[in-house]
Amino acid sequence: MRFLVRAENDEAPLGGAQIEVRPRDEEKFVLTTDAAGRAATPRAVRLEGLEVTTAASGFARQHRRPEPGPGEEVVIELEPGRHVSGRVLDARTSEPLAGARVEAYGRGQDVDIALPIVESTTDSQGCFAFDGAQDDDEAVVVAHAPGHVSRSATYEDGKAILLLLEPGGTVRGVVRGPDGAPVSGAGVSVASFSKARLYAAPSPRAASTNADGRYVVDGLPLGTPFRLLCEAEGFAQFEGVTPVETTAVVRDVVRDVALSRGATLLVRVVDPNGAPLSHANVDLCHGAEYRGRLNAGSDGARFEHLEAGSWRIAIWTGMYAASVHDFELVDGETKDMQIRAEPGGMISGVVVDVRGEPLARANISLKEDSGCGGATSTTVSTNLDGTFQLRGLAARPYELTVSAKGHKKTTLTLTPGPSPQRIELP
Repeated sequence: MRFLVRAENDEAPLGGAQIEVRPRDEEKFVLTTDAAGRAATPRAVRLEGLEVTTAASGFARQHRRPEPGPGEEVVIELEPGRHVSGRVLDARTSEPLAGARVEAYGRGQDVDIALPIVESTTDSQGCFAFDGAQDDDEAVVVAHAPGHVSRSATYEDGKAILLLLEPGGTVRGVVRGPDGAPVSGAGVSVASFSKARLYAAPSPRAASTNADGRYVVDGLPLGTPFRLLCEAEGFAQFEGVTPVETTAVVRDVVRDVALSRGATLLVRVVDPNGAPLSHANVDLCHGAEYRGRLNAGSDGARFEHLEAGSWRIAIWTGMYAASVHDFELVDGETKDMQIRAEPGGMISGVVVDVRGEPLARANISLKEDSGCGGATSTTVSTNLDGTFQLRGLAARPYELTVSAKGHKKTTLTLTPGPSPQRIELP
């Protein structure tokens, strides 16, 4: 996989940038860009679950999940960064909180589940400082300390931040399997009833069970009801129904968790003639919660240890139209579903400049919700004569982003059809 790192404002290449590549279930490794801002992985890496963090002096650190096509270069554009400093104190005593974790997030990031852009730890006086925060007035800093409720604040360039943390509540308990045996290494977290996400460590609202199956999650806001969630290898995800609430009187709540084995789902995707579509992708979600994507392969996509209830899958095949399917699962069952893909539509055309000359290697990107909480992104490049094709589309409008070096990026809405489109870039 090849990378190009450049500045967002002027597209200048950033030499010496650090790219941390984290393949799923593999050791991470770090690349350094050359003077032209380029770097390449020493070996092939799987795209599924791949995460990349990029940092360069004077610029905001960026996290992303790249989705390049075969042979395509991953272009990473970094924004200018800010210096941020401040103190973290106990709101009741005004004493400094040493060892508190302070994280910076960008505009629009969910601080409960996203990776921070940059982070630091307070010293003995509760002070912290770091560079590389996002240069945006709506970006935030969040402080976490054991036994305290996390707090966030927006930051202004050059001004120190004071974060006062209130004492919080604690929920603790034991996680057991269907046989009553304790389950070690289970992930336990709490979420508000308006969220469906399962948090993961090092989120302040998450913990892992020890060898005795015990867990402790602290720093919960007092007087706020939460839902207890738990997942462990080989078991269905647990979603508590009874609210967990700590108060000024009862700050410590005990809640044990009993896990079940769950159901198994096998999804086979075939073409209109009944032949398997091994390249099909299957997105899975439970209610509003996106559970991930698997490739169907020749034997189908297999999801295991799913809890009973209502589920949805979305099918993506590239050459065929995407489809969405709802169904129910019962604990202990194995459901075998065969989905027949239907032919999809196409958006095609040519990209030209203001003089009508075709633009080769212009990028046309299409990003859409899968209908299952996930998202898919497709990018194609124009041929030497400026032509392009996007296949496997449903019969509805799509938002396309068209860009080319030296030209202004353009966004437009098109619907699949037989007529080629003419797109002019200024």
